[in-house]
Amino acid sequence: MVHSSIKKSFHVKAWIEVEREDQNLSISAKFKNYSHQVLALDYILEIRKEGGFNRSEIVQKGKCTSHNPKIISLSRSGMNINPNEKLTISLLVYYDKSVIARDLVVFQVDNP
Repeated sequence: MVHSSIKKSFHVKAWIEVEREDQNLSISAKFKNYSHQVLALDYILEIRKEGGFNRSEIVQKGKCTSHNPKIISLSRSGMNINPNEKLTISLLVYYDKSVIARDLVVFQVDNP
């Protein structure tokens, strides 16, 4: 994961949504530009799953342009999660090689 300071001059929001049905998770990365400034964006969505001896990682990278105040779906992914597994989801959104928005979600399933 690339760490960078967040530029404060942008009126934007990035977030991760997680929906669960039994052991199936649906993960969405979203972005909203509240200004009317055109932004050419890069984003990285990292999903890490750990549990027992198993580890997996998914990295999705992309580009998009945001030019009006509406919600953009950057990425969607699905994953199964079992008891005693931990899922860490990180979203970084870049403009001009600087992070302008980010979100982090940690999801853990304990034994019933």
